[in-house]
Amino acid sequence: WTIAWQSFSVPRPATASMPPLIPLPPSSDPAQCAAIEKAAGLLAQDSGRQWKVGELAQEVGASTRSLQRRLTDAGLSFSRLVRLVRVHEACRLLKENDAPITTIGFCAGFSDSAHFSRDFRASTGMTPSDYRVLMV
Repeated sequence: WTIAWQSFSVPRPATASMPPLIPLPPSSDPAQCAAIEKAAGLLAQDSGRQWKVGELAQEVGASTRSLQRRLTDAGLSFSRLVRLVRVHEACRLLKENDAPITTIGFCAGFSDSAHFSRDFRASTGMTPSDYRVLMV
């Protein structure tokens, strides 16, 4: 068996903005906010993709270092932003369907169920199973 992954786009609004679960510290720099919101929107459009900071920076229209600096100024890192967007997507999937939790973790971009559970608990304070029970 051979599996070949091809690009897949989930239809989302063209004006994807910062997912509501991801709180950003207030900033007086509108350019910083716009860049981070655009980056989070792009990550949310394809949370299963294995993003690299350079790819995201190019999509945002900034240099890699510039994006990293803006994230740092907002109290984030690239990996933390990716993790938060993936957890947000997992929350949405847990609320909207009854697929197995491992499947939801994979669809949200996590490589295995242990990684998914660990990151989900660190971000929300509860396990994916507990979250699903709470949201039903």
